[in-house]
Amino acid sequence: MKKIILFFITILSGNIIFAQSFSGPSSALTGSTITLTAVGETAQGFNTTGYNFNAITQIDNSQTVVTSPSGVNPNLVNFSVTQVVNVYGSSNQPTTIKVSVSNPTNFAITARFYIQCTYYTGVTSHSGYISYTITVNPTPPTYGNSPQSATFTKNNCGPGYVGTQVTITVPANQFTSNISYPDANQKAINYLNAQGQSSANAQGTCLTAIFVRTEFLNSYTVTTDHKTWNEQANQYITDGTTDVTFADITLKTYSDAACTIPLSLTNPLTVNISQSSTYGPTTQLSYTVPAGSSSLELKSAFPVLVVDNTNYDYDENIFRWDVIANGTDYVAKPTN
Repeated sequence: MKKIILFFITILSGNIIFAQSFSGPSSALTGSTITLTAVGETAQGFNTTGYNFNAITQIDNSQTVVTSPSGVNPNLVNFSVTQVVNVYGSSNQPTTIKVSVSNPTNFAITARFYIQCTYYTGVTSHSGYISYTITVNPTPPTYGNSPQSATFTKNNCGPGYVGTQVTITVPANQFTSNISYPDANQKAINYLNAQGQSSANAQGTCLTAIFVRTEFLNSYTVTTDHKTWNEQANQYITDGTTDVTFADITLKTYSDAACTIPLSLTNPLTVNISQSSTYGPTTQLSYTVPAGSSSLELKSAFPVLVVDNTNYDYDENIFRWDVIANGTDYVAKPTN
């Protein structure tokens, strides 16, 4: 038979306190459960039953003493035995218990609490206390991440196709930190780095590998006199010049993303165009590049840039012809 050898060292409120001790953590977070393991248990003769399940009963919080900070009310902290995991007398393994700890304040409290227990010497049962000192830390502050985004290109398309770009966003407060906001943000960034590409592969679309853009070809600039109304003089005056750049606006198809290899189409391709200017409305247009061709002229000698060199009119008017997406038929590229 096995039992715990406990030595009397003092008297607390009429109860015996033992030299026997428990080992465990020196600090814990409020609301957590700590594990304490008895130290010094030995096997001894007679037909003793050693520790049994009632050997550890409960913690007497009325006996708790706060050692730091000084002057703190011991009733602010609470300790409770939640489970007797093991008793030495029945398993030859150290007696082990689980204790919940609580500190509702916003500062750390170091306290000594007392565990009520029963032990055996020979066949005689005794009752008393074992003390344990621990620092109970308050709930730490929680910091949430701000929204974090990154753009990935779907990269698992088959031959002849190219993946679209997908923006993956981690919403606010998906990740938290007890350290700082930057630490929470870094967790979100780490998630994007680890999971962003797979998410883009799942969410993205595979487009036919036809790259389309508009190009301004054969451009030239004409400089003209500029006349405007001078309201102060109440008369027409000649002041400055206007530069007008003309170009052939051409739609071109390529087989590579860098737009260096012209692609002669097998089938006709309808392309959407957004036509706009700095000071004008935006118009949606559609053009069809015929089969067997890699280009289509949209406008010949069309003004694409007007620069006014006076202070009495528009400074600059840019005309844009931008290819926009059309389902999965092609990949739109910026105007060149």
